[in-house]
Amino acid sequence: MSSIQKMTRRQALLGVGATLGLAASPWQRLGAAEAAGPKAAVPFALTVDRKAAAAHDFTALRQLLQGAVDREKVPCASMLLMHQDRVLFKEAFGWADIENKKPMQTDTICHLASATKWITAAGLMTAVEEGLISLDDPVGKYLPGLRDIPVKGSNQKGNPTIRQCWSQTHAFPPGLEFKVLNKPNMSLFDSVSAYANGAPQLVALPGTQYAYSNEGMTVTGAIIEKVTGKPYRAFLQKRILDPLEMKDTSFYPQGEQRRRVAKRYAPKKLGGGFELMPSNALNEGADGITIVGGGLRSTLDDYAKFLSMIVHGGQFGARRVLSEASVREICKDQAGNVPVKKSPYRDQKGYGLGVALMERDEKGESILVIDGGMFGVCSWIDFGRGLIGLFFTQTRMGIKAVYDLATLESVAAARAALDSART
Repeated sequence: MSSIQKMTRRQALLGVGATLGLAASPWQRLGAAEAAGPKAAVPFALTVDRKAAAAHDFTALRQLLQGAVDREKVPCASMLLMHQDRVLFKEAFGWADIENKKPMQTDTICHLASATKWITAAGLMTAVEEGLISLDDPVGKYLPGLRDIPVKGSNQKGNPTIRQCWSQTHAFPPGLEFKVLNKPNMSLFDSVSAYANGAPQLVALPGTQYAYSNEGMTVTGAIIEKVTGKPYRAFLQKRILDPLEMKDTSFYPQGEQRRRVAKRYAPKKLGGGFELMPSNALNEGADGITIVGGGLRSTLDDYAKFLSMIVHGGQFGARRVLSEASVREICKDQAGNVPVKKSPYRDQKGYGLGVALMERDEKGESILVIDGGMFGVCSWIDFGRGLIGLFFTQTRMGIKAVYDLATLESVAAARAALDSART
């Protein structure tokens, strides 16, 4: 099959026209991949372009991050900004390991938690492009125990789809991830199958409410294992991590990487400062455990490679990782105007496939898309400005001061710095 035939098949599978790409959206201004061929390779070294950075004033951003550490809002902070394939800012502050006085570095490995979702959604779309699954397949097609699932408190039955699993409208009850957490001797598919055979119930009809969780993504990970015949980790490694050269990204850091993993801290209840957060197998990523929607660890550079691919419409240097249509599918609203029952995001304007839409233009196109995690990592793209941003810390995102810093204040300071270009 030729590359043109493959692309046509991809677009047909996604339900979009052959000419539908990013041309009608603000993404066109970012230099997304064009039909004529790949763009120049992204800067794999991801070092700061001093000349480009000198055109902007990052004083306020630097003071914000250092001040947050000094005032003990966070134990550490690091940030990377990229604009038009140039890294403008990459700095780290505070301590990755307070007890042993190990400073936060720009290559420190942090637990992404739910900031994993964007990356694993890209993996999902590779399976869609190849025709292995469809976004509108009911999960019961692959897991018979999840067919015609009773809705709690009613006589109704529901059949959540893969799209609903990723748009947080699936209606699976909370706690699935903990109940079926796969052990080293059990595949993700087998553990989810055990859950499916245990007479589960939905909390509502699928597609009628939005409730943020990992449950739907856990189910979909099991489906991918079934249709590919591979462990989910191996699938994601081959489809996303290897093509993007994300060598420091994994569910379970090994060898030298372990020495670069930041510890996770919670504020002390009395007296200020931080204390280590309680750990368990789920949080530590014990070998054999695969948290589809929240288990990856990564670095600023690795995650920036992923975001660069998204900005370029699925292209990474000479490699096409996703079709432009897949990128657009991930970043467009999939949830619709349903009631929001639970969400970690304030004032979100929609939800794509694993990502929150925080700003949209008058046509409904995504302007600011964010994926945040419970330990303080926040990845984002400002499509209007063509600006990639990454904020890393390792403390509870549920604390208002941390949420504000990660998703609001640092984003605003980064935008202001970009807009401060000296002429």
